[in-house]
Amino acid sequence: MTSRFQDFSAQEFAKTIDTNFGDMLRMMRNIPEASYYEEPGLCRLVSGLQHPFANMIWGGAFSEDTAHSGVQSALSPIIENNLPAFWILGTNATPENLPELLISAGLSHVGDMAGMAIDLNANTSIPIPRGITFREVLNDEDLVTWTDVLARGYELPYEVANLFSSLAGCYGLDRSSVIRLFLAELDGVPSACSMLTRFDDVAGIYCVATLPEARNHGLGAVVTSGLLLVAKQCGYRVVVLQASPMGNPVYRRIGFKEFGTMSIYMRQPAT
Repeated sequence: MTSRFQDFSAQEFAKTIDTNFGDMLRMMRNIPEASYYEEPGLCRLVSGLQHPFANMIWGGAFSEDTAHSGVQSALSPIIENNLPAFWILGTNATPENLPELLISAGLSHVGDMAGMAIDLNANTSIPIPRGITFREVLNDEDLVTWTDVLARGYELPYEVANLFSSLAGCYGLDRSSVIRLFLAELDGVPSACSMLTRFDDVAGIYCVATLPEARNHGLGAVVTSGLLLVAKQCGYRVVVLQASPMGNPVYRRIGFKEFGTMSIYMRQPAT
């Protein structure tokens, strides 16, 4: 597989991690329940569900002159339908005052994600602890279970989690698909989930979730490191993800390194 990477620089990784999130959102354009819009440097997904995970904007590549109107235009269907939403800003977003413009438009800065990447040539595998099994989701019954684990692990309404699992219906539920879903079981009980995406020469990890009652057993490391093995078998060298503060130390122990920050802004609907 031909790599886009020239020197594996920190700047190169940071831009790739940011762009990969846009690629993930772009995959969701085929979900029947959602409307999708894209322009250079920006993607918007609106499902109409009353949860910010279900209505998302990534990026923004505005000039100084067009930034204010660009923000208003991107937000217009969300504001018109009085929906909650996330706007994710990474290293590629412009101009520099875009965060201030989002706040002026009524959004709040609610947190940051660390952009992380790993070179699989330098990765060492993580052993699976006793009592944990790791397997791929390859049938509809397991897909329902995967959706339930994601919903409970992220504390999402089931219909919001189903937006992500419905990607299996768009792209296929098999080993040749551009998305592959996985479950980890603790003593036979499905307790953690993850998703591997494949774009060109970069694989991405998303939807890593562990049930609250099953945390601190190493499940997060299993459903992440297991995807690294799958990605390597598929010919990938670079895997990226966006880490929450909770997941960051887990990914560091596996071998991921941090390259930049992605900031999360949220719009709350008017009551």
